[in-house]
This record gives sequence, structure tokens and C-alpha cells, in this order.
Amino acid sequence: MRLPLYFWTTIAAALIACWCLTRPVAKVNHTVHRYMFVVDITESMGVEDVSLDGIISTRIDLVKSQLRKVIGRLHCDSEIAFAIFTEHRSFLLLTPVKICENFTELDDILDYMDWQMAWRSQSEVAKGIHSAIEISEEMDPRPTAVFFTDGQESPPIHPDLRFKIKSNKEENWGLIVGVGGDKLRPIPRYDSNGKKDGYWHKDDVEQYDRFTKAIQEGRSMTGVSENPNYTGKEHMSSLKEDYLKVLASEAVFDYVRLKDNGNLANILTDSDLGTTKNSEQDIRPHLLTLALSLFILGYLYTLLPLLIEKGLLPKRDHSPKDVQSNAKVNTSSPVS
Repeated sequence: MRLPLYFWTTIAAALIACWCLTRPVAKVNHTVHRYMFVVDITESMGVEDVSLDGIISTRIDLVKSQLRKVIGRLHCDSEIAFAIFTEHRSFLLLTPVKICENFTELDDILDYMDWQMAWRSQSEVAKGIHSAIEISEEMDPRPTAVFFTDGQESPPIHPDLRFKIKSNKEENWGLIVGVGGDKLRPIPRYDSNGKKDGYWHKDDVEQYDRFTKAIQEGRSMTGVSENPNYTGKEHMSSLKEDYLKVLASEAVFDYVRLKDNGNLANILTDSDLGTTKNSEQDIRPHLLTLALSLFILGYLYTLLPLLIEKGLLPKRDHSPKDVQSNAKVNTSSPVS
């Protein structure tokens, strides 16, 4: 007795379902990454001069948006650490954790990351980058530091007497990500409740570096001249791209400008920046999908006669012309 197709598909589906009870896994190779994202949270990052989904937004909102895209494209087993920068140093918020196991916590940290976490209003970017390098070097294995900033130094720096990053370790490669527009824009100020309260004015902000200020106050400083780069516009902000490129060179980092086009995600998901890891992947979802497909196939097969009988499917039949043609072929004598 020939058993119908649905019998075999049902048996196969049942066997696959039973196999799933043993929690089958498959050995797979994938690329994982390990990053420490350091975000500048000083007030200049609240300047609205970047595009996000076609809308003018703040610099820090663009950073958060692009970080979410990066995290979403990294493998589940990749590890992420978060740090913030303000005053003259970076501060570690979270040591590297796996993305999927801690996704909610990572997303919550991004939500709350803004100027209200800052303990001082100063912004000494070069020192902050140097601090981030030191933090990353203390971890094993060392995560790749990715530093987001607009490069706004406050108080301003003297070009001849600025802090210089000293790093000759190419294995400590990292990335400086520049955020902001090219034109000067006013820096917003906020009240104690975190609400926008106008903008900083010229008299509210230090316009001179401390060496130049000392000279102006009549203090003698041998070998020091006044800052030739004085602009009187330190209460306004733009992306200091040339300065960040200099810092990147000193730190043996690369530099990239942040855009709302996924350019950062493309860079940070590069397999050359990660390591290959062998792990076990749960294949039960795939097996259960196959079992369900087999069961549905068998069930549909049993419905075919009923659907044909009800006229819902065409019944295959020979036309009179085909029957007549076949009859002629059958009655014809072979050619001698």
C-alpha cells in the first residue's frame, strides 16, 4: 500500500520537532568588535547645525542616532563600553559588555547622555582624548577608542603652548569623529531644569587663552606672546576639523566627519577592525520553520482533491482535439 505524501511530511515535521528538544546548535564563525565610545557632552554639542533625517538637529542627537545604527549592525557578541568627556578628562560609564545581553542598558545610557551629566563647563579636548587613550589601555583586551567631539576648546588654547598628545603606539589605533557644521553658531545655555534659556554671549565666555590673559593683565611671561588666533567669538561654535586632524595625527588615530548617511557604521563594522570568533548558534528557529513548512505542505496536499471538486482549482483534462490526435497516432500503421 502506497502511503500518501502528507503522511511522510507529517512524520518528517514531527521528527524535526523532536530534534529541537535536544537544543541543537551549529558551529559558526563570525566577526566581533570591541569599542569604547567616548562622547563629548559639553554645551557646544547642543548647537543645532547638523542634519538628522532631513531636520536640523543638535550635534549630540546626531551622535546618539549614529551610535544606535552602529550598535544595530555589530554582531551580538561584540562588546561596547561608554564614556563621556567634559572638563579635561574622559570618564568611563560602562566597561565593555556584550550588545545583545545588555541592549536595554546600552540604549538607556544613550538616552540620558547629555550636558546635564557634566561636572564642569570647561572643554579641554586634547586632554580628554589623551585621557580616553589611558582608560582604554587599562582594559584587557584593549577596546578601540572612538571619540566624538566638535573640537571646541574652552577656554581657548594658545597655538604655541597647547597640550600635545604623546602616543607612538600604532597598535592603539582609534578614531576621532568630528561633529558639527562649518559655520559659527551660537551655543545654547540651559536653566537648572534642563530647559533652553537663550544663548551664551560674548561677556559670558572666556575669549582669551590663559597665557594671553596673563600678559594683558601685566604679568611678564618670558618667551610667550599674545595669541595671534584671537577671534572674540568663543561664545559661538563650529566644527574645528583642522585641529581635530592634528590631534588624530598625534594620537595615531584616524579622523572622520560624522554624517547622517551611515558612514560611521560602515567604518566600524569593517571585518578588518574585528576578530574572528567561533561560537555555537542555536538553530532551533530554522528547524521549527522547516517543520512547520512541511506540515503545511502535507495539509495542503490533502486539500487538493477537495479544492478541485469544488471548482476552486482547474481540473486537468484532455481537450477533444488532443483525444482525436492521440487516436490517430495510435491507429496509424508503422512506416515500412
